[in-house]
Amino acid sequence: MGGDGERLTIVDLMEIDIPTPDSAMDERERDHKVQRALSNLSPTMREILLLAYFQRLSYAQMAEDLNIPLGTVKSRLHAAVAGFAKQWQAVAETGR
Repeated sequence: MGGDGERLTIVDLMEIDIPTPDSAMDERERDHKVQRALSNLSPTMREILLLAYFQRLSYAQMAEDLNIPLGTVKSRLHAAVAGFAKQWQAVAETGR
């Protein structure tokens, strides 16, 4: 039954987002590919990506933490994203 006392229809049930049994495997596989792509980057590029996307720091926070100018943060991040995209494509093509 729905929260307001209504019965769920088959359409309601079809719209419920339930993870498929293989979704955990897909997530693990994706995570492994992300790790491989990251490991192929230089430590400097890997660091800036981790700060920006995984720790979600602002440009100003990254500049302060890394003790580098704001412009350097932006250029490194741009290069790191491009490098990650290239590595991601290579990892995806090899399937490993």
